[in-house]
Amino acid sequence: MSGVDVLIVDALKAELEAVRAVASKQAPEEFGVARWEDRNVDTHPYWYGRYEGSSAVTFTLALARPNRMGLLATLPVISALAAELQPKCLAMTGVCAGNPDRTALGDIVVAELAYSCEEGQRTKNEFLADPRQTRLPEWMLRAAQELAVEDLPSFGRASAEEAKTWLLQQLLAGHDPRECVAFDQYFPDDETWNVTKRELEEDGLIAFQSQGWAL
Repeated sequence: MSGVDVLIVDALKAELEAVRAVASKQAPEEFGVARWEDRNVDTHPYWYGRYEGSSAVTFTLALARPNRMGLLATLPVISALAAELQPKCLAMTGVCAGNPDRTALGDIVVAELAYSCEEGQRTKNEFLADPRQTRLPEWMLRAAQELAVEDLPSFGRASAEEAKTWLLQQLLAGHDPRECVAFDQYFPDDETWNVTKRELEEDGLIAFQSQGWAL
């Protein structure tokens, strides 16, 4: 079986579905995967597709996940598929156990230290954990520290429609948008915030109540 350029493993079904949705081509002129193939259904299943963009960014892509979270469940899937597909790049995406008070959709979380907490010894009455650390290589840490997001092609100010969608999503989730860490990314000034609220209110999508703005 042919290999792939990129193998992405996600811990949760929702995370894999999100990656698949983002990577799927929605229109003929857009970049993405036009058709996904369900492979290895009896062993370690994964989705296979060819990401079609400009001639410089066309590559093959495989998406997979274990049946549950954790190192013990994830390692066999990664090991088997990495040996079979020989990916040039292996990645894991998801919520990264993210704290919504400190992270937002699109943030890149870089761990200087990673901990394996599943090692240890089971005694008669308790489990004695023996956590082990894995340190990020210095060159990766320095690259993360010096990463300039302004140079990324995907970086840019949110459009008016993106700001409206984000605001509605926060209200749907029961969050106060003004308390969210990503608020300034969508509303860099009072004028943008006031215009967005007024337009959504005029469209009948939000209303101000005693506890604040709500759907």
